[in-house]
Amino acid sequence: MSQQPPPAPSPATSPEGGVTLWRRISEVAIHGPGEMLLAALPLPPLARTILRPMLTALWMALRIYVLLVVILWFIQDSLLYFPRRFSPDEAEQLLKNNHLTPYVPASAPGKARDDLRNAAAGFNDIAYTTSDAPDPHAPGTRGTIIVAHGNGGTALMSAGFAEALQPLGFRVILYEYPGYGTNPGTPSERANVEPLRSLVRAAAAEHAAAGRGGVYLFGQSLGCGVVCSALSDTTLPVAGVILLQPWDSLGGVAAVQYPFLPARLMTWGKYNTIKHLPAFLDASADRSASPPASRVPVAIITCADDTTIPPHLSRRVYDAIPEPKLWLQFPNANHNTWPHDAHEPWWKQVTDFVAPPAKAPATP
Repeated sequence: MSQQPPPAPSPATSPEGGVTLWRRISEVAIHGPGEMLLAALPLPPLARTILRPMLTALWMALRIYVLLVVILWFIQDSLLYFPRRFSPDEAEQLLKNNHLTPYVPASAPGKARDDLRNAAAGFNDIAYTTSDAPDPHAPGTRGTIIVAHGNGGTALMSAGFAEALQPLGFRVILYEYPGYGTNPGTPSERANVEPLRSLVRAAAAEHAAAGRGGVYLFGQSLGCGVVCSALSDTTLPVAGVILLQPWDSLGGVAAVQYPFLPARLMTWGKYNTIKHLPAFLDASADRSASPPASRVPVAIITCADDTTIPPHLSRRVYDAIPEPKLWLQFPNANHNTWPHDAHEPWWKQVTDFVAPPAKAPATP
């Protein structure tokens, strides 16, 4: 009986074929698709000699770029937040110098009360107000403005907002992010937003008990993103919004600061102001107290020479929201040189817009 000869090994399964296959794979890994391109094109030897190192260098640069993008994606929060920390002694001195005291709500519904730390917790507080802040029950109190500060600041360093807004008839509460000042924790969009919502509800409960005034949110720079992300809860009892140096989304700011990266893709969905704010305003149309069926008013303030958050990012927010809205731009001002002085007329202009003195809305 004759025996059939064994089948010849295929190039992929033979030892020689396996070596050839792995050699080809390693060449592609090292030299990139350029090696395959050179093999497919009918080029003279000299052209191949010239092009091979160029294509290899491009492939290496691409791999380094992809690795950089992956690393930055994982550490992006550390590039976004720059928290400034204080020791208890430093915090105590700032409280004294700025006439601040930890905010303790007189009343707060359910979870809001639990989320808000009180003065007995030392300096691990998330909110401060002035020692002479007006009482929500006082006849002249127009409402409460909760301030979310910028990235380079802290609540304990933001007493200037209270100095400007309190004489206009508002109680001012300075909100602190996790990881900033003496507030423990780590900042993130969710960590920054949840306590702010509880703070809003606590202050709104006080005004509801008083039967007058409302709660207004004032965000500056990073605080604009925090405020608008908080408003993704469309039931939040907010009567007006002031945004100083707002931005359309985190991706928009990142694209300005890192134009060589796919920034919008890397930060997809984070601090999406251009989505959250219009949705909140549309929802507010049915429950705003004054006038009936009107939306919550929004004032947007920008600096003409701002290179950190260029005015066109703020303009995108303004164009995306419905009336009533106010656009105010400071000429010859950049991100850090906007007019801070408490006697500047713009403070009254924007507060009169979001909370008209003659008919300041009560909290729903």
